[in-house]
This record gives sequence, structure tokens and C-alpha cells, in this order.
Amino acid sequence: MAGSERKYGGASAHERVSRRRRQLLDAALEVVSSMGAERATMTAVCRCAGLSERYFYESFPGLDALMGDLLDELAHEVRAAVLAALSHDMNAAPEEQIRSAISAFIAIMTEDQRKGQVVLTESLGLRATREHRRAIVNEFADLLAARIPELFGDDAVPVEDRRPLALLLVGGIAELTAEWVSGGLVATPDRIVDVVTRQLALNRI
Repeated sequence: MAGSERKYGGASAHERVSRRRRQLLDAALEVVSSMGAERATMTAVCRCAGLSERYFYESFPGLDALMGDLLDELAHEVRAAVLAALSHDMNAAPEEQIRSAISAFIAIMTEDQRKGQVVLTESLGLRATREHRRAIVNEFADLLAARIPELFGDDAVPVEDRRPLALLLVGGIAELTAEWVSGGLVATPDRIVDVVTRQLALNRI
């Protein structure tokens, strides 16, 4: 029948492809966080996913594409959580809105520290993922810079200073959190949130 799709095990071909793609992304998260980006190979990812390399190429043209998609997915998760926190507390004082947004970010890094390792640390290990990390940092800097007038109104920093300052602070937050996730900085999640919130509020950003 035209338009019909044969099912296997109760799942269509499209559903099976999507499921295998999900397995590969989950496996990449595990392999990169446990072995490091430089040692992560297509073979290791496929072994972890329980799939043959034939299925790898079904969803990704190469390892760089898989790593890039994994980073983009994690960045989307963080972005959605931060924006949801800001929307929920949009009538609160600026410092409380900042605290909610930073808390949402730290929660993702805390609940599954593999995500923090991949986004903040291991993404620096490969040229392809370094470019993705750079793009993510710039995107969040743009998001923060655009939010400044809504948060501080007439007390906000001058327009020409907003993006440079946002880039400085987002980059600093990324490095601070990377050091914390890797164990180089001993602090509680609440302490990290307090430090970042105070710094952002101090800079009117």
C-alpha cells in the first residue's frame, strides 16, 4: 500500500533509526565522559551502544558530526532550562532572576556530571568540538547581553559594553564550572550559584 511502512518489533523504520540515533548519542556521552574526547572512537561508541558501525553511518557521516550533535543537544537542554527559569521568575528582582537561571544551569551539571564534563571540559579536546563550544559560549553571551535591559533597565551597563561583558562573564562561568566539575575546585552547588549570582548582579548583567 502506498505510504505504508513495514514495522519490525512494533516499530517503523523511522522509529528504529531514531532509536538507534538516541543510543549512539547516549553512548557518546558515556564514552567521552569516561575515556576523554581524544580517546573516543567510533568503534568505542558503537560498542557502548551495542550497535554495529553500519548503523553509525545511518545517522552520522562521521565522529565529528556525532560529537557536534551531542554538544548541540546538551546546549539546547541548558538553554531551555535557563529560559524556563527566567520566564517563571520574570517578575522577581533582578538578582533572584539571575539566581534562578544559574541554579537551572548548575542543576543540569550536578544531576549528571557527565554532561558538565562533555560540554565544559572534553569539548576542548577536539578541533571540531572546540568550534562548537566556542559557538555555544557566544550564543549564551548574546542571550545574556539581550537580557540586560530587561533585568536592570536604566541601571544596566551601556549598550556598547553589554556583549563584551557578557562574553567575559559567560566564559568565566564556563571555566569556573569546568574546574568545579573536574574536581579542581571544592565547593557546594549553592556556593557556586551564590558566587556567580553576586558577580552578575555586581556588573549589572
